[in-house]
Amino acid sequence: MPNIVICPNGHQFDISQYSSCPYCYHQQAFGDNFVYCPNKHLYDASKYYSCPVCGLSNSSEANSPTIPLSPALAPAAPQPQYDTVQDDNLTQRVSSFAGGKGEPTVGWLVCIDGAELGRSFPIKSNRNFIGRSLTMDIVIDDPAVSREKHAIVTYVPKQKLFILQPGDSHELFYLNNKVVLENEVLTAYDRVTIGQTTLLFIPLCGENFSWEDFQEGK
Repeated sequence: MPNIVICPNGHQFDISQYSSCPYCYHQQAFGDNFVYCPNKHLYDASKYYSCPVCGLSNSSEANSPTIPLSPALAPAAPQPQYDTVQDDNLTQRVSSFAGGKGEPTVGWLVCIDGAELGRSFPIKSNRNFIGRSLTMDIVIDDPAVSREKHAIVTYVPKQKLFILQPGDSHELFYLNNKVVLENEVLTAYDRVTIGQTTLLFIPLCGENFSWEDFQEGK
């Protein structure tokens, strides 16, 4: 249903189609000499005494219905302007590992139940985001897993510690069948259940080995 309103200049228009009066917009665009007849035809009053379309002048009285303009001609809503900062540098992981190609593996999550059965997922230093999206560090092809940041596995090199953390998802996940609502320390062979997938935690780094100690010859 049309929602006809009248602007301060007396123009009728459908506010469900236009955010502001399209007739005022066209008068501003074309100049003050352009006026609307009672049938809402736009014409140049400096060239025509009355509307060349219907014959009515700007001062004529008529009860003709409003003729809506095409939505394509309606003024676009003003877009907010923001200051932008150019930064073409990507955030890089901080690692003390030198001499290798890429970030070293510090452990694995191995699927023991679910669609990814038998597949292993390497864990890197710092935070590893788990989800279905290809942008995640650990990508699990399970429709019951949230697209992004369902859970987080973090390895802290200075403490040689693995931590399981809730992500940004509304969905729950479990550590050894207990729901994870806060940070939990991971130990070898812990079971992490996300969606319909169960992952077995296998650490490489810890008290007995770390890449930092290995590089120092310990």
